[in-house]
Amino acid sequence: MFTTRERTFLVEHRVYNKIYYLRQAIENGYRHFDTAFHYQNEDSVGKAINDAIKEKKLKRSDFFVTSKLADHHKESGTPKKMIDHQLEKLGLDYIDVFLIHSPWSVVPTEDLLSMTKKIDENGKLLMMDICPTETWKELEQAVGAATDIGKIKSLGVSNFSSSQISEILKICKHRPQMNQVECHPLFPQKELLHFCHENQIHMTAYSPLGGVSREIENTKTKNFEFMKNKTIMQIATEIKKDPAQVLLKFQVRRGILVIPKSANDARQKSNKDLFSFEFSKEQLSEIEEMDDGKEGRGWTEERVSHSKFFPW
Repeated sequence: MFTTRERTFLVEHRVYNKIYYLRQAIENGYRHFDTAFHYQNEDSVGKAINDAIKEKKLKRSDFFVTSKLADHHKESGTPKKMIDHQLEKLGLDYIDVFLIHSPWSVVPTEDLLSMTKKIDENGKLLMMDICPTETWKELEQAVGAATDIGKIKSLGVSNFSSSQISEILKICKHRPQMNQVECHPLFPQKELLHFCHENQIHMTAYSPLGGVSREIENTKTKNFEFMKNKTIMQIATEIKKDPAQVLLKFQVRRGILVIPKSANDARQKSNKDLFSFEFSKEQLSEIEEMDDGKEGRGWTEERVSHSKFFPW
């Protein structure tokens, strides 16, 4: 058992480590930082950025910060409150792009800042039937005009289907600028990528290295362990690069933004080295043949599949 003092030290140590690795990433040239209420790291991201601005003569405009509206923050009036709260946690004046983290909505507990959500007598999450277009309209009120940045510079979505984005396009004043989704060789999202490109929406790949490193209650997750995949390892050997570089290059050459996660200094540096090499036609074909259709999805989210707005 830990004493209160020991627990406090452990929490402070973890926070210090987060900030250290973020500052290390800034030293290595990273300027796009992806965060969210659910990640519980907005304060660390903001501190690392503000420290860099003070110490390294960088400007806020040198950074691009993505954050997200959580699935239990959708009730009318709540998005505005959470934007203010998340900006306060970040210690920033504005967020570059603010995403609706998911099209489904979960009933919150009385404490909006809690990660706990209400469940029914069968242990299933209680859902709210809030149409994503209604949430979009409310978020648009925080987007600045051409002469005023506002609290939010632009809006986007995450885990949305093409049909759900189409509904937003019908009613929006500010077009979605990003759709952040799971994407990797086993689940390349070809149709969704085509839709996003046709509608001038940036597609961002989360889990681009295929790793799902944590278990989620009442849902299945898969860790594809691409670092040990024979095809990826063989190509990495042939071009004298790391498996992670092969995976990231595959996405970037498709016009997809990637947000890999690493606290390792050497990997942070190598993950940026994506333009000093190219695949042969044969190598590219081998990666494309890894497509496993719907079975390639690692984040299945069964726990919210009973939502009216479940996208898959």
